[in-house]
Amino acid sequence: MLMANVAVARFFKANDIPALYRIHDEPATEAMQNLIAFLRAFSYKEKLSKGHLQKKITKALEFFKGHPKEHILHMLTLRSLAQAKYSPNNVGHFGLGFADYAHFTSPIRRYPDLIVHRLLKSKLYSRKGYRLISMGDLETSGTVLSAAEQRSVKAERQIRAIKKARFMSKHVGEEFDGVISSVTKFGLFVLLRQFDVDGLI
Repeated sequence: MLMANVAVARFFKANDIPALYRIHDEPATEAMQNLIAFLRAFSYKEKLSKGHLQKKITKALEFFKGHPKEHILHMLTLRSLAQAKYSPNNVGHFGLGFADYAHFTSPIRRYPDLIVHRLLKSKLYSRKGYRLISMGDLETSGTVLSAAEQRSVKAERQIRAIKKARFMSKHVGEEFDGVISSVTKFGLFVLLRQFDVDGLI
């Protein structure tokens, strides 16, 4: 699947076809400094600076595999990364470590993939009525589709939160071991590993 997505993105690039890419920017400096501080606090000695950042983050996550801190570190890493989105401006996909990447393999459930299929067909089957899409229209599509994806993710999170709250309502008054997963000005978030549920104190 990944290689099919890469191959299509490279095809667009090689043929100068304006396309809709799946992009993922490098993490912001401040976010990376926070992650590095946590890794140091967890006694991780390797440095994340100086090139191949994606591979170094992966190596750090592998180092903590099976460790009690593994889940927290995964959460902290995800929070430090930028959000992936759709755009005609191909800046690569940091998280996957690919210079060229497009969503192509799921046209029946993702509209961006359908756009990519149509663009591919415009080059391969030009006589069948498929056409290229202007950069302006691709930029608009990327913005709209990225926003739609975020709404979908937010709705999924809300449903999960409701289901977890209903489940935990059966355990009111019980005590569980927990791990502090986040600290804010208004309190602490504690994760109950037994149920993968977190809540605010």
